[in-house]
Parts: sequence; structure tokens; C-alpha cells
Amino acid sequence: SQASNSMVFATNQLPALTINNSQNAKFVGIVTATHYQTTAQPYGTKNLLINGGFTVAQRGTQFTTYTTGITLDRWGVYRNSTSKVQVNQKTFTYGQTDVPGSPTNYIRLDNTPDDNTTWMELYQRIEDVTRFSGQTVTLSFWCKSNNTVDNNYWQLRQNFGSGGSATVSQNSANFTINSTWTKHVFTYTTASISGKTIGAGNYLEPYLLNNTAVTADTVFDFANIQLEFGSVATEFERSSYAEELAKCQRYYVEIGGGNYGNYTINGGYTYNNGSNTASGINLAVPLRANPTIGNADNALHMYSQGNASTCGGVSYQNYDVNTNWVAMGLTNNTDLGDTNHAAAIANKNNQALTLDAEL
Repeated sequence: SQASNSMVFATNQLPALTINNSQNAKFVGIVTATHYQTTAQPYGTKNLLINGGFTVAQRGTQFTTYTTGITLDRWGVYRNSTSKVQVNQKTFTYGQTDVPGSPTNYIRLDNTPDDNTTWMELYQRIEDVTRFSGQTVTLSFWCKSNNTVDNNYWQLRQNFGSGGSATVSQNSANFTINSTWTKHVFTYTTASISGKTIGAGNYLEPYLLNNTAVTADTVFDFANIQLEFGSVATEFERSSYAEELAKCQRYYVEIGGGNYGNYTINGGYTYNNGSNTASGINLAVPLRANPTIGNADNALHMYSQGNASTCGGVSYQNYDVNTNWVAMGLTNNTDLGDTNHAAAIANKNNQALTLDAEL
């Protein structure tokens, strides 16, 4: 039968399939198919954003220093001395129904530490801009605030890397954040990369922006942020913590942290007449690039031949992408003795060695 410009197929006088004038179909009951092919371009997992549920927090769960950079894994926040924004990983109350799907965590941006207005900006860089040439992608997310804040928008940026073509950007419509958890959806068609020069470190970047500075004492909460191929926002993809952590560790890894005291985290050998210690780290997940090794001077002690030394920093490093192995040469602040003796490398003061390969 046909009604209201829709075609309805019925069984036993009950609607089984309705096709409306937009060519959308609605089935009643179970649909069995021998094959399903998405109209979107498939690339592994559905959500192109990593840690969109904000469950992974290798660097910590609260950020009170005001420097632009990564906070919860993969998520950067714009912050400086004149735009003080505290960032927190927050936990949903068990059984809440405001955001469906029983999410565990969300991110909070809080400008209370600042004396006046601030910019509340959140972003993530998605590796390899070449995947997004002339593609339709849809961004969906849930958000709320303690104040009503108008004129927010997400800018989608195609960045062509070091020495590459100029960044191409497009903006969503403005949206309002208020005191109720609300879902918003925006669809973009990215520009073709034909004729573009592509350099190293290229990426696609959704970037939250404000048309005007946000009033003082405002918090923004965001949950279940998803970017996917296609023109339809589907249900948020729920991955296990282990899966999400592994994806995050392509860009950042901590080794040796935790409140467990000092303990051996790796072995090595002395060289340069005991002035240095050589070591290597086999990683579970391939890094995006040769990492920046951080916090070695705070995190490490070396032991060899009955001697002990604190670490003066990293004197040499390299990364072999084929074997997923990071080579390190460490400076010993105290001479450990002769060359070519076994050495133990331990953490100290519950500090972690960091490997940073973020975009």
C-alpha cells in the first residue's frame, strides 16, 4: 500500500517494511542478509578518533598546568597563562541514562582557575590525511555545561604536513552547550587532495572552537565523540580498554611508572669506560615515528659492577620500525666502571620513562 508518500509492505495486515519519500527503509522484525556492504569507505574500526570515550589516561587524570598539548590520551587542549583551563577525566555514575550505552568516562574542561574569559578548545589529530580525499565524514558527540554557551563549532582541518600545501578547513554550524547532556551531529565533505603536496606528519583534525571567549567559571563536558565515514551518525563504537590503550600507545607510552617503589625495568651494558649505559626496549605496539624520550633524568637509575648512578639523560636513541625496537644510550652521572659489563636499569621515585610520538 502507499500512504503519505511512503510505500508499505505488510504481512497479515501488519506493516513489515516501510520506504519513505527520502528512500529510507524501516523494517519490523528480524532482517537476514547474505551479505552487507557499507556505503562508507571502510578503514578498520569505525571510529576514526582514538579514545573517544576518554577511558585512557596514561599521563594522568587531572591537568592543572596551562600549556597547550595532550591531556587524556590523544586529546589536546589549548591552554596558556592567559587562558587557564583545567582538564579532568570524569567518571559517569553507574546506571545513568543521560548518555546512552553506559559510557565509563568523559572529559571536563574547566576555566574556573582563570580570572576572566577563556577559550575552550579541544582537538585530536588523525594520522594520514591521504585517507580523507573527497570523503564524507560525520562527527557526533554528547556535551553539556554548567552555563549556556552559544556559538561553538567544530572546525575540520586537513593538514598536509611539514612542507606540504596550506591547511584546508571547514566549519560546522554553530551549536549551543547547556546544562543537559545533548547529542550533536555534523557532516562534512572533505576537499580532494589532488594536486596537494603531502609532507611528513600530515593529519586530519577536528578542532573545537568558540566564536567568542567563554565566560568565567564555566565547565564543558564531552562524551562519546565519534568521527566516521559516511553521512549518518551511528551508535558510538564501544571498544575494550585494552583495545583503546593499544591504539593510544602508537603515539605515547609510559614505562616504569606506578606507586610500586624502585624496581628493574630493563637490562643493558656499560660502554665508554662506564660513562654510559646502552639498552633497548621492545614495544608491544608500533610507534608512529621515532619517539621523543622523556623524563630519563628523573626516572632512571643504573646499576653495574657494584656501582650505582642516576641518569643524566639520553645521549643516543633510534627506532627500528620493522622490529619495533627503541635503542637508547644513557648518560651515567657516576662512572659505573669498565666497558661491556651487564647493567640493570631501574625506575626511581615511581617515575616513568616516556616515549612520545604524537603528531
